[in-house]
Amino acid sequence: MSAYNTIDIIFEQATANAGKPYRLWSDPDQHYAHNIIARVADQRQNAPWFIKKEDWGEGHVVDQDNHGRLYRAELSFYGKASEVSCPVAVKWMRGEHAIKGLRKEASMYTGPLRRLQGEVVPRFYGFFTGIVEDVDIGCIVLEWCEDWDLTHKPPPKEEMNERLKAVRRLHAAGVKHGKLYKTRDSVGPFDSRHFLHDKSGRTRIVGFQHASLHTCAGGLGKHDDVKVCLDGKCRELCYVEVHWRRACGLAPEAQWQPF
Repeated sequence: MSAYNTIDIIFEQATANAGKPYRLWSDPDQHYAHNIIARVADQRQNAPWFIKKEDWGEGHVVDQDNHGRLYRAELSFYGKASEVSCPVAVKWMRGEHAIKGLRKEASMYTGPLRRLQGEVVPRFYGFFTGIVEDVDIGCIVLEWCEDWDLTHKPPPKEEMNERLKAVRRLHAAGVKHGKLYKTRDSVGPFDSRHFLHDKSGRTRIVGFQHASLHTCAGGLGKHDDVKVCLDGKCRELCYVEVHWRRACGLAPEAQWQPF
């Protein structure tokens, strides 16, 4: 048996790369149960977006040679019945610098996040790389999760409660996300981009290219002073707790920062 697994990504008729398959390979130290196929049905309906500059790791370059897109695809497995398929997100990167960051994110899913897959983070189906037409290509494949409804108001208490529980489990597993909330004093639609929902509506945290191993110093606890976040406590967890308190009416409302 080969030490490598493959993914065949097929862009179907309505996409810019209609009918063109891309075959990529897993790293030799990562073995998955099946070789897989991901069919990207319609670029316009799936609305893939460019990975924003602030989402790239230190030293990564966003230019014509290093950029990324996110696609919605249908995943199936070689050797299994064709009806055994599921929707997935294909995070697609081009360029050596970009793939380096993608490999780091994949290592979080296969390492400290492994036991949280399907509960706090999406299920991870693999990391694959290859060279296509002399260009370095890489992708990770994740369970498809829906975006939060980016309306012009903060998420309700129920949503913030689920986010808080998810972040606490993330930190208990020894992982700091690094990009959940920009500040403790305001909140906006972009603060929701790393909190998605699976097909059953359960919260999933995504976007671990800035994540790091973490020994959590704890959150606010019974303290009411938000400044405690800056005094020996975990800033990320404190920020999530502050925004949860605001959603519950236990703290003054945060300024809403629209797009």
